[in-house]
Amino acid sequence: MRVDLTILKCAMAILAVFLFDNMAMADRPADFGQQWVRSNPLTISALAQDPTLMDGDLYTGAGLNTFLAWKRPDQLLPTAVAEDLPWHFAVNESVLTPEVMNEITTSYENYPGNTGWLIRDEPRRLDMENVAELTDWVKQQYPDSLAYTNAFPIGADATEYYGDNSNPSYGYSDYLNDIMTIIRPDVLAYDLYPLGIGGGPGQSGFFYLNMMAVREVAQTHEVPYWSFVQSYEKLDTPDRRLPSDSDLRFMMFSHLAAGYTGFHYFGYDPGWPGLVDHSGNPTSAHVVAGPVNAEVALVGHAMRALESTDVRYITNTGNTTPSGISNWSIGAGGDPFINHLAVDTNPIYGDSFGAYKDGMIGFFTDDNGERFFMVTNVYHDEDLTAEEALLHFEIRFDPSITEILMLDNHTGETVVLTFDVSNTLRIAIPGGTGYLFKYNTGVGFPAIPEPATAVLFSIGAAALAFGRKSRCH
Repeated sequence: MRVDLTILKCAMAILAVFLFDNMAMADRPADFGQQWVRSNPLTISALAQDPTLMDGDLYTGAGLNTFLAWKRPDQLLPTAVAEDLPWHFAVNESVLTPEVMNEITTSYENYPGNTGWLIRDEPRRLDMENVAELTDWVKQQYPDSLAYTNAFPIGADATEYYGDNSNPSYGYSDYLNDIMTIIRPDVLAYDLYPLGIGGGPGQSGFFYLNMMAVREVAQTHEVPYWSFVQSYEKLDTPDRRLPSDSDLRFMMFSHLAAGYTGFHYFGYDPGWPGLVDHSGNPTSAHVVAGPVNAEVALVGHAMRALESTDVRYITNTGNTTPSGISNWSIGAGGDPFINHLAVDTNPIYGDSFGAYKDGMIGFFTDDNGERFFMVTNVYHDEDLTAEEALLHFEIRFDPSITEILMLDNHTGETVVLTFDVSNTLRIAIPGGTGYLFKYNTGVGFPAIPEPATAVLFSIGAAALAFGRKSRCH
């Protein structure tokens, strides 16, 4: 009988897991995920699964900087190597078998550039001990690569999360915490696809509730947290739409404002029209993804080492605060300087009232105690561009603050903004887009030029630009 030596080696490695697992885990830093995020570009990828539709130029042309392969490594990963992209592989198995180990090992050896393993998409509770064994083996074998998992979205029942009907009280918080304590991923990711066909922002229902729930659990366990982003169209129930410019910005910048540090598109070719259609041609989602991802990558680069301390909603007059997130109030995020924050409804800006014409603010600090905040215009809708969904915001500061720094989303330059006579910053923000600000202590944004090299904006010039509904940069 002929023995496959590769599978025999993998079987022997399974035994080694039990013998040396504790030693290997002790050598891996508890904050490995945080270290990895800080030392790598902000991850932006799209799940790819059909080799016949794969085009490396189109993939990178969407502004994606990491390749995510779903199965078929020998057919998909050559694209990552040819495009010189770091790659992640979705190991959608629950049990560590010689066959699984062989697929992982040969993929790593044959295709240089691996930086991460997405292990078992949407694991159920009854699978988690097995998934943990697989995850621990990957951490041991590939100590420089991420080993992480992707959680179900909120809204399912206990049977879906648990794996059978034996635990009817099993809830979403139980599920997320079990992922973290049993599987122990380096990063906690999740997927929620909120955009339906026929218009209407994807803000109602579970969006903020899910975003904040994952954030809370990930922060409790001190790991980074990532999100899948909707980029597909599905006509049958539940229907989904290809995101518009403002839709896509909303999904990504709202998560950035909540401290998320990585994104996977679902998908490049998800079986429905995605970033490419059934013939491999770019869709409308592909067209808007490139510019959006360029901004997200730039701003996200400065945010990788920041700690999210609070997230609040900016509810416009007549609107309702979504479930899962609290309204902004003075002192939110421990920020002592913002005295007023609202959508600016001055009639000179047109109709600033209406459903979902709101904002959100995320607060951050760095290792040195420097304070940052991101204000995001969450207004978006089907077929709306960012400029069509533009809103104006007013931020009034304590008199001790006479200027504020803003990171330009397009150039990475630091812009110094001054205020009007009421010490108020009035700023136009495109639909779905977030702007990152910092108090001027003489220290600039991470990996961004210092304020001494920045562009100084007078309030008069800024107001003139905002009156024309153009960005402040």
